[in-house]
Amino acid sequence: MFRHFSPGTQIMSLITAGVMSLFGRRRRKTPAPPADYQPYMTEMQRVVNAHKDCTAEVFNVFVSGSGKVAISDRLTPGDRVDLKLDDDRISVFAENTVLATTYLPDSSHLPEVFRQDADFDAYLGGRDVSNASDSADFLSIIVFYKLPGVPPTHVNLQ
Repeated sequence: MFRHFSPGTQIMSLITAGVMSLFGRRRRKTPAPPADYQPYMTEMQRVVNAHKDCTAEVFNVFVSGSGKVAISDRLTPGDRVDLKLDDDRISVFAENTVLATTYLPDSSHLPEVFRQDADFDAYLGGRDVSNASDSADFLSIIVFYKLPGVPPTHVNLQ
């Protein structure tokens, strides 16, 4: 049997191997979700109770990069995070590092909070552990604030 060298076949093999290697990436070794979420729920309920008279707004961010994910891994629901608004994008900080930047929806009141220099508190509300890896994390950030004309939010954690 004769073998014929074909650069096209070789290139396709390299591309296929590269794509397949993306699927073979190891997932981050996250602890199995506890059977009892009570400690997280208790902490988040404490945070919500402390902000009963505030408006609450939740937005999601995608954290990418192993260094940033290592920082976000150390956060638990109820831990404070810092925010910075730049035009219509908001950045989430922890440990003096930008974890993620995302665009806010048009319905968000956060740009007004920053324009009025109103007080706010931002916390890690939760994370999607089913899609976490060594280089990616999905976080929910909850922000509490008071603005004239914006009613308080009833937050139900159930």
